[in-house]
Amino acid sequence: MKFFIPALILSCLLALSCRHKPVIQPDINNACDTTNVSYRKSVQPILNRNCGSCHSSGDPAHGIILDNYKSVRIFAAEGSLYGAITRNGEYAPMPYDAPKLDVCSIATIHHRIMEGMKDN
Repeated sequence: MKFFIPALILSCLLALSCRHKPVIQPDINNACDTTNVSYRKSVQPILNRNCGSCHSSGDPAHGIILDNYKSVRIFAAEGSLYGAITRNGEYAPMPYDAPKLDVCSIATIHHRIMEGMKDN
């Protein structure tokens, strides 16, 4: 019993000292029509427009290439692509030094990832 009260106080102090703020994500489920999303017609143009200046095959920043399906699929599968574009706090927020992608673009990429990031 004599260890219970100090342990309880320590637990409370640790819980109150946590400064992690959850990142609130927009409702992407109803952001736009994602019924006919394809990698080539939907996702790749978004990535080219917003990521291509830094993450193309020629001179990719930090070795991250987002201008071909094979590379994009790797980053999509590991979660870093979605984490970066949603700015979830686990990955560097992208696009770098630019506004966050619009909700429809994020929803389009998310839909494709959830569908297995098929090459079509």
